[in-house]
Amino acid sequence: GAIFGLMGALVVVALKIGADSRQIMFWIALNLVFTFFIGTNISWQGHIGGLVGGAAVAAVIVYAPKARRAPIQWSAVSGIVLLTLVAIVVRAAALA
Repeated sequence: GAIFGLMGALVVVALKIGADSRQIMFWIALNLVFTFFIGTNISWQGHIGGLVGGAAVAAVIVYAPKARRAPIQWSAVSGIVLLTLVAIVVRAAALA
């Protein structure tokens, strides 16, 4: 999940600066193929969650407007962390 988070963040940053993101998109696609079709006992939820979470945090950081950038970034990242913690608690309760 963490590596997928880094790849998601890299895509967002590449799009922000106008870089060529084809190579990282290839690696994401390849790893998703392994996740869904090759691997056994691989948490697809962790991989997708990491990808979406990493992209969301990176998007908040790089696309925050200059006016009041720090408070917007802090509150948005805190909200993402809070949502993640709520999802963990809900899932743990469902497993108990």
